[in-house]
Amino acid sequence: MVISFIVICLEGISALVTSRANLSQIYHNGVFAQFVNSLKLGLAYKLGCL
Repeated sequence: MVISFIVICLEGISALVTSRANLSQIYHNGVFAQFVNSLKLGLAYKLGCL
């Protein structure tokens, strides 16, 4: 439950960041998106290992 809560928080943070004009360009370049996706994959991998 904690890991799913963290993922939801990450999605909320990414949504807030993309709403900002100056940081949305970074997201659309894929740097921030890949960072968030790598965090989600890392959490999913740890959850699968447990």
